[in-house]
Amino acid sequence: MSRLAREAVIASIATDAPGPASPGPAGAAIALRALLHRATALTPGEHLLLTELLDRIARTA
Repeated sequence: MSRLAREAVIASIATDAPGPASPGPAGAAIALRALLHRATALTPGEHLLLTELLDRIARTA
């Protein structure tokens, strides 16, 4: 799990504060990346590509 996804998960568990009202593309990418392992409709290649793209978007935060 990437550092950004790990931090997002820890923050959501460790605090009662609501998340940002509009997390933007980076926040959405982090959230989707954290749950991507549940996607069963993707081939291994598609999963790898989507993982790379989401990581790239998340780094723009």
